[in-house]
Amino acid sequence: MKRVSNLKIVLTGGGSGGHVSPLLAIAEALLKQDSSLEFLYIGVPQGVEANVVPKQGYKIRFSPSVGMPNSKISFQMLRFIIILLSGILTSSFYLIFFRPNVIVASGGFASAPTVLASAFLRIISLGLLNIPVYIHEQNAAPGRMNLLAAKIATAIGVSHSGALQYFPPEKTELVGYPVRSSINSIEREVARRQLGLETNAKYIVVFGGSQGARTINRTIVDALPFLEDEENIHIFHAVGTFKSSSYNAMQDTRSRLDQINSGQKNYELVDFSHDLPTHLAAADIAVIRAGAGSLQEVCTLGLPSIVIPKANLPGDSQVANARELFKKGAIELLYEEPVLQENVLVEVASGELLAGIIKELIHNREKRHELAVNAKKVVRPDAALTIASTILALAKREIFKQSSPFTDESFLKGFAWSGTPAGIRRQVEKFLDIKWEQAFIHGKICDDELENLPELDYLRYRGAALLTHSAWEVRNEGTKLIGLTRHSARLPLLCKLLTDRTPVSRIKRALGGDYIQVGFIRRNIISAFALIGVCDEDVKEAITVAMKDPYYEVRAACLRYLRLGYIQTPSNSLITLVNELVHDKNLEVRQEAIHTYGFFAEPEHFLKVCDELILDNHVLLRDALLRGIQALLNRHQLSPEVCEDISIRLDNFLITSTTVQPHFPLKEKYASLRQQLQQETAQ
Repeated sequence: MKRVSNLKIVLTGGGSGGHVSPLLAIAEALLKQDSSLEFLYIGVPQGVEANVVPKQGYKIRFSPSVGMPNSKISFQMLRFIIILLSGILTSSFYLIFFRPNVIVASGGFASAPTVLASAFLRIISLGLLNIPVYIHEQNAAPGRMNLLAAKIATAIGVSHSGALQYFPPEKTELVGYPVRSSINSIEREVARRQLGLETNAKYIVVFGGSQGARTINRTIVDALPFLEDEENIHIFHAVGTFKSSSYNAMQDTRSRLDQINSGQKNYELVDFSHDLPTHLAAADIAVIRAGAGSLQEVCTLGLPSIVIPKANLPGDSQVANARELFKKGAIELLYEEPVLQENVLVEVASGELLAGIIKELIHNREKRHELAVNAKKVVRPDAALTIASTILALAKREIFKQSSPFTDESFLKGFAWSGTPAGIRRQVEKFLDIKWEQAFIHGKICDDELENLPELDYLRYRGAALLTHSAWEVRNEGTKLIGLTRHSARLPLLCKLLTDRTPVSRIKRALGGDYIQVGFIRRNIISAFALIGVCDEDVKEAITVAMKDPYYEVRAACLRYLRLGYIQTPSNSLITLVNELVHDKNLEVRQEAIHTYGFFAEPEHFLKVCDELILDNHVLLRDALLRGIQALLNRHQLSPEVCEDISIRLDNFLITSTTVQPHFPLKEKYASLRQQLQQETAQ
């Protein structure tokens, strides 16, 4: 390529290594094509770029920025807007004085001020200051920043074919993930000799990024007792440098090691390793998170990997990354699952399951080879050079022409669940041909219906993972997904959430709140019970507790659930609760209770309800009474004498109706009951 001098390039993005590493790889590739390039890196002071970028010899400046909160109307959103505006002004100052030929952004909140500043300067200068913007998206599910930046970008490169659907096709290219040359620069045998590993040693490298990952740290420790019988295993565990008042990576891991008292001898524990490429080059297996950078590095090495993605990140990006590679046979996948610890839902992964996967890979050379081959297939080794060529073309103001993108046709033709939790739930409803509101009408979802759902295991995982989200609206969607996928394994957890009485803060109580698991979630848990259709002792107990729930919709949902017949022999205490709800202060609960009481009450007890409601002023209660009598008759346990007693009472039934319909539904029910009673009496 012809040498181009005096070009200036701004690199922006950061906060985490996943955004910094691809920018450094791109810069490395750019310098190979033109060593005279001048760089300015714009990041955030609290990001890893503050330490990493200067060590690589690049000039760095900082703009204030924070992640966007989930709440649209809140103090956090106001704070976010103020900080972002400050960051845009700061970045505008840097761009005016540095005057770059192109901006290269890797996404994340750290890149937001600079990308938006380029649009701001373009507008106020009436197009005179028009800086081309190149966006690189590392994940299969793009973050909110890159989706917004796509409207501003001149060109976009994506790492995964699954991300193509999110961006304008006319300026988007599948380029792969740029990896620095140092990742693949160490030969395996050289690395193993440097680490003093024996020939038959199976070396396992465990890490969760520079700051570490709590789930990975705890899971590998929990796995150690199940690996004690494997003599040739050597485990290198980098726990990360994260320290806070709630979690200290090294202290927590050491404490957990003391608790299990494992006999695993060849286990090395460090907080951070500057020589991680050497350990990866020597490894037989890696246990990692599903950050785009970590995945691409192990795939570049062809290293068999067990991936534990972090749940509930924006766009569920890590899970999306891992799923795409798992579909291609490039990794082994172990999901987190929610558990209730001290009334708090947290994500954990099973140490026993992790140990099982490790053992399988250790003893199955063919499987390791298969993973290695498939991993290398998903990597584009020329990604950094391809991106660098496009960036230089933009810097020289050449017309950007999208090259023929490398696509994985088999993946693009497949189905991928994407969108918000509510959007995914609506897709599931469409596949099942059911609306959530029809849970008590539909009842148990059968196996034939579930066969329509692609990736049922993933959807069940997704629903359970959403239960750990901080926003109750998202947890609510998780409850619905568990019900729609009939995930009966999560019934114990749903029962605990339904009966959890952990109060909200005083401020929220003053605004009408009661418990952390809000009333909508508690109500929808009962709807999930209806769709799952399994009623064990835990469910019976939870329903009994929920019958006294302070939120009226929960009590009403319990009564609808009882009518489905999953509890075939309700206890006397449960029937008593139904009777008590007949006199509930809420009209909807009373209506549901009267109807439900007909399914369980003894005739003489239900006749007392008849005496109270035959002439009740409210038509809905009299309607519920007729439904209850109908349920009583349908049980076929009534003697002619009891039927005669009901008939006598119905002689006084008030059949007026306020329902505006072209027919008289109350009279029709009345006539139908009369006819059935006559038949029963004649017998």
